Amino acid sequence: MNDEIKKSRLFVLSSHLSRLPLASSLMASDKEAALAAAPSDSPTIFDKIINKEIPPTVVYEDDKILLLRLVVL
Repeated sequence: MNDEIKKSRLFVLSSHLSRLPLASSLMASDKEAALAAAPSDSPTIFDKIINKEIPPTVVYEDDKILLLRLVVL
């Protein structure tokens, strides 16, 4: 493999790696925004499903497990 191809591959790899801290900071700001938007004591969608406020499609349920069918539209 010639040096030019090796350098171009290294450039592509390093360009992807340099973007990781930016993605991490965006995820952190998204998390902060979500936490600020909803009070910590408000019920989540999972709380509502478990309490049967939102009707789930239950595949299996016992005293420890609630298995739901997930439908993403």
